[in-house]
Amino acid sequence: MAGHPRFKQLTEAEQKLHDEKNEDYAKGGRPLGNFERVSKILGLYPNLKLSDPTVVALTYAMKQLDAALWMLNGEYEGKVENITTRLGDVSIYMKLAIICHEEQRAETFLSNYPRDVSLITSSNTPVDYGMKAFPRIRYAGGVDKAGSGCGIM
Repeated sequence: MAGHPRFKQLTEAEQKLHDEKNEDYAKGGRPLGNFERVSKILGLYPNLKLSDPTVVALTYAMKQLDAALWMLNGEYEGKVENITTRLGDVSIYMKLAIICHEEQRAETFLSNYPRDVSLITSSNTPVDYGMKAFPRIRYAGGVDKAGSGCGIM
């Protein structure tokens, strides 16, 4: 037998996992159906910046949502992950997308101010404007402002 015996064991385990996961994602459909469906959705947004962490988190959520919808469509539960676990993943990825988006906006907001601006760290609490959270900022001299003048609120 050529090659390392453990290599064959790992390959067989990987093949089994692939088969089980593929059944979850594509049962009754095309083997690459999940990728095809998600790519069609992403194709609707030609200007998406795929290197944007928020877009990455939303794409991961979309992949899981598609898997859950496919299971509901086929009226089955997955072998590896079921509908409930997929929807839990969607929820987690959505929260991560919010965090990524908020952090990117805060970085953009703060980059528009001179270097004498710093985050208020005493409470570690951002100012919340509904879904638009911006950190409080402190100018040199101790004057506090809550995200004013950034043009994106």
